[in-house]
Amino acid sequence: MVLVSALAFILFSTLLARFYYVQVHRHEELLGKAQKKYTAKRLSKGRRGMIFDSTRSPAPNILAMTRVTYEVFAEPKHMGSRKWEVFDILKKETGVSDDLLRPRFLNEKLVQVVVAKGITIDKVMKLREMKLPGLHYKESQSRFYPKYSLASNVLGFINHQGKGVMGIESTFDKQMTPTTGEVVIERSRKNRELQTLKSVNPKDGWDVYLTISEPIQSFMEEELDRLVSKIPCKSVYAMMTDPRTGAIMAMAQRPTFNPNDRSSMKAGSYTNRMVEHVFEPGSIMKACSIAVVMGLRNFSFNDRIDCEDGMWYFAGRPLRDAGHNYGNIPIWQVIQKSSNIGTAKLAISVGKHAMYSGLRRFGFGEKSGLNMGTESRGIFRHVDKWDGLSISRMPIGQGIAVTVPQMMQAWGALANDGNMMQLRVVDKVKKPDTGEVIEYPPILKRRVLPLRVTQGMTNALKTVTRDGGTAPKAHVPGYYVAGKTGTSQKWINNAYSDRIHVASFVGYAPADNPEFVLMIVVDEPSYKYRYGGTAAAPTFRRIAEKTLRYLNVTPDLPDEITDEVK
Repeated sequence: MVLVSALAFILFSTLLARFYYVQVHRHEELLGKAQKKYTAKRLSKGRRGMIFDSTRSPAPNILAMTRVTYEVFAEPKHMGSRKWEVFDILKKETGVSDDLLRPRFLNEKLVQVVVAKGITIDKVMKLREMKLPGLHYKESQSRFYPKYSLASNVLGFINHQGKGVMGIESTFDKQMTPTTGEVVIERSRKNRELQTLKSVNPKDGWDVYLTISEPIQSFMEEELDRLVSKIPCKSVYAMMTDPRTGAIMAMAQRPTFNPNDRSSMKAGSYTNRMVEHVFEPGSIMKACSIAVVMGLRNFSFNDRIDCEDGMWYFAGRPLRDAGHNYGNIPIWQVIQKSSNIGTAKLAISVGKHAMYSGLRRFGFGEKSGLNMGTESRGIFRHVDKWDGLSISRMPIGQGIAVTVPQMMQAWGALANDGNMMQLRVVDKVKKPDTGEVIEYPPILKRRVLPLRVTQGMTNALKTVTRDGGTAPKAHVPGYYVAGKTGTSQKWINNAYSDRIHVASFVGYAPADNPEFVLMIVVDEPSYKYRYGGTAAAPTFRRIAEKTLRYLNVTPDLPDEITDEVK
């Protein structure tokens, strides 16, 4: 009896322990397995946020959207004698290459193979009408850019996991990503739905509204294509901003890419080089440098500077005026003629510390805050690291490297009465299901210059685009244009190259009440087109002319337009 009782106690204790292990310790695991037997889960995904331009009437233009597409699957073993007939049809209708699809059809170990993804509904309907054996279709979503390569370097793209890469797609990836919906149902042994246990609706991502204007962006990109077809070069950049608000109206680069066609996406084409890469600005820096001097000294733009007949020695090194021999000329003409010597002498008159502080206030040496991915702060050494030559070289755009946004915000301050606005490319984001809106209003970054300086500088810069200036090809008939050319030698193998340059032009129009600031940069143009007035100024004119006409801006000089028509 004692032995039997002991055995019974041990067995009962073991059974209790097993019950505890199964009922308590493995409760969640076994409950999950049981629920899989009598429940079914259906997932649904919301729509990724759309991207719109700045147009408000009649409606904004769609720059990026999500559309319903299909994934096509094939089971070659179930195709019988029609296997290679179906193969040929799939190649033709889906555009999949022979090299990619044939190995899948030849692999007898695979029961089902992926044929293609992102197939539009019209092509799927056509395949279904053919009643081909062994094909299956699964609904999915794909990102589509209806304007193809337009503004692609601004928009970016998404990867195969649906995550934003580069541009707005990356910066606002979290906001634009939709949530996943879930419906859990209880079902019978015969798979009949009994009741809904849980239901969570999917939510669409936030829509992003840019400051980019699709029509102006089109003007810009058409003219960049025209430029690169005429002038051999490494790359071209262009940006247009509203100096009063800091809004970017258009920005583009060449080479570029079509985000709908991944075969066009090469490393040098999809990165936003305007934000990431730097260049020595050359003479477009002179407007900022001379403005710093005019803000510190009680000079008049009519005061004269001796430009030493084109050759001047400073710190034991020669400084030339690029083949010109200017003598004693007024400051406004130093700007008009782009005198290196005159600019350097003006900078030296205020000293290196004042010049360094003044150019820092223009934003050089710090990120612009555009918030479009990885951004360079440029190269602007602290004044303590300047050598004896720096005070004569940096003000003329040598020994300093900038990004396009940095130069645009600096010139924005010149055009906006000395007020520097924060650059921005997004106007607002909107939640489609609730209508909630988060706006990104204009922000005054800081005041850089007094009004008297910007007015005088504008008058001087207007002479650059007229007869006698360095950029008459930038003049827009009917309007005063304030601008400046830039031609900088590239630093290669520890020396400035005589053959490889960066040519640029930046300006604003109408000069006395600017609607925009526009900058064109041509990197490594052929030697024949090395000057900013030759390579960049004509493209500036054509883009500016189309934009002023589109914005319906009243001409300053209507007689000029009449004369040109005649």
